[in-house]
Amino acid sequence: PGTSGIDITVYVNGSPTTITCTLAAAGTSASDTSHATTVAAGDLVSIHVKGNGGISAGATEISASLLFTNG
Repeated sequence: PGTSGIDITVYVNGSPTTITCTLAAAGTSASDTSHATTVAAGDLVSIHVKGNGGISAGATEISASLLFTNG
């Protein structure tokens, strides 16, 4: 992504949580160790990944989803 980075946000049931981090353009890892959220069985957990500028071609957003179940 050029000189920008990639913003990552965790969503639960379609709503953003406080769990976020930014991967710098030249970075190899990012984390948020300050925030937590509650997830119950059957909740949909999504990871939203978005370039925060400087992307001139190709995909600018990627999302992945996980469904947690109990049992």
